[in-house]
Amino acid sequence: GDTGEQKLFVGQLPKSVTQDQLQPLFEPFGNVLDCHILTDATGTSRGCGFVKYASRESALAAIRALDRQHSFGQGFVMTVRY
Repeated sequence: GDTGEQKLFVGQLPKSVTQDQLQPLFEPFGNVLDCHILTDATGTSRGCGFVKYASRESALAAIRALDRQHSFGQGFVMTVRY
């Protein structure tokens, strides 16, 4: 079994979405170790980020449930993948 941490890439996020809005979407699927939105030098969101889980099962469940299934509006449909 793979016991290492599992990092997912989250894409297609509106620049207005914050870490505090993103993390609760992923918490139903398992223990979220880290949630991070990538920003540029000025602190502006790049529209993508990473979510880190403790287990592969959690990561796979999140991909199944959320990849191309959740929209924040503005024409963005969130992508979730390894």
